[in-house]
Amino acid sequence: MNNSRMDGDRVLLAATLLSGFIGLGIYLIVYLTLLFYGTLNANGQAYARVGLGVTAATLLLAIYQALAARNRTLTTPALSGVGWFLIAAGLILAFPALGGTIGLSTVPGVTTFGGVAGAMFLIIAGSALLQAEHNARERGENS
Repeated sequence: MNNSRMDGDRVLLAATLLSGFIGLGIYLIVYLTLLFYGTLNANGQAYARVGLGVTAATLLLAIYQALAARNRTLTTPALSGVGWFLIAAGLILAFPALGGTIGLSTVPGVTTFGGVAGAMFLIIAGSALLQAEHNARERGENS
């Protein structure tokens, strides 16, 4: 029973990391498209919405892991490393998104894909994973 719980927590951590990588990749492709073409067509906007959904899923997985952090084996530097990765990925996405929103708001397609929201989702997800590590560590010390 305990072994399956550890495996489930590890799978959840891997899913969070994988969805963070995928969301970061989607947004980087969207930003490169905007850099070269200056606007997004309908397919590009749909692709950007998928990126927003993936980063929202990353946030939900990380929040669930923070609330249900029950496994002491996840109190390793790997969990906090994933949390710091997601925070750094959110910061990487935040600067072009804010720049596009503030400076290029007259270009169609720049503000419609939710880059700022995606960046915020990743930053909050990273913070939730750091909190999950802290919660699991405290539960392990108290028991």
